[in-house]
Amino acid sequence: MSNSIENTLVLCDLDNLLLNAEGSLPQLHRDVLQLFASRGGKLTIYSQRSPKVVRSLLGGVRLSAPALVCGGVLAYNFAEGTGTALCSFAGMEESVLRVLPGVPGVGIALQMKNGSTRVLRMSESLEAHLRQEWTTFVLSNAADVRGEDVLRILFYQDKKQMPILPTLQKALGDAAAFLHAERLAPDTLVLTPGLVSGSAMLNAVCPPSGYAAEQLTVLAGCTQMLDLVHLAGESVVPADAAPELRLAANRMTLTDHDTGAAAELFRQLAVGGGVIQVRRVLQRCSLVGHSPDPRGVAVAQRVDADARREVKVALAVGVPGRHALALRQHDLAAAIGVEDVVVITGNNFFGIQLGDPLFIIRKSLPLRGKVARRAG
Repeated sequence: MSNSIENTLVLCDLDNLLLNAEGSLPQLHRDVLQLFASRGGKLTIYSQRSPKVVRSLLGGVRLSAPALVCGGVLAYNFAEGTGTALCSFAGMEESVLRVLPGVPGVGIALQMKNGSTRVLRMSESLEAHLRQEWTTFVLSNAADVRGEDVLRILFYQDKKQMPILPTLQKALGDAAAFLHAERLAPDTLVLTPGLVSGSAMLNAVCPPSGYAAEQLTVLAGCTQMLDLVHLAGESVVPADAAPELRLAANRMTLTDHDTGAAAELFRQLAVGGGVIQVRRVLQRCSLVGHSPDPRGVAVAQRVDADARREVKVALAVGVPGRHALALRQHDLAAAIGVEDVVVITGNNFFGIQLGDPLFIIRKSLPLRGKVARRAG
């Protein structure tokens, strides 16, 4: 990456890349984000969740710019406790809010400008989502809601095969032509007053925090971030991202979204992107003990053009204490050009606290008849 870590703002997909299957932020990701912040890294997030839920999930993780919450239609500044709405249903009380259909088995929730959630109609699916996402809510009547305070309308279906969209179009009539409907999940449909552009989202995040688009790195895990991927100076997606994301992004991680893609990127940013991948290792990245932990087996993102020999890792096994041990097999010695060979995160490396967090081995030369002593 061309920008230094201090001059780069990372916008990361919270829901798809940082949270686990239970909807919480695992300790591994907290550790990596802490390492990233300790090196001067700047972070903000993108989420479908409300500000209150995002804040509770992040805990002590600090954000350096407004977060894009509620699917990117609200730029929320957690430091000030204020949000900027990028759309609303202003003037649509009679044409939209008052005529929402009451279909059995379909719950209706409103995400509000102040970050709260109001429920107009409960369903089993909606209740399950509220519990899973730890969302507090208030039961409301559509007649008591002002359109200018509503950001999105979400429909939750108990029966996923239920044709809710035709029912909506019939109930809304001509107003449906001015709305944007998108299915977030098999049981979830979201309705917004038009589509918020990537430029609007970017302008709500970067200028207020003093960053240009060229200084923004987007780590995207959902197609709703596609415009941001196109506009950002740097963009990274997990290996199993949707095809349109992989085509648009500058690069991909070696890991999938649920096996450490976010940790991989933040780890590399924290060490300055200095880990160098040698020949053939990139093709053999599925190491037995590979871990996204910053102290684990490092799998780097680029190949050293000056590599004259290859390093073959026969096996990587886990070592107690979340460290890693690599066992060499074929090469008795390894030489990677004449410059830096390996950059290792020295923070608690093999249980030894090092003064400098980066430990650099330089000018490794070929040896004959002896095994080269090499960390990693």
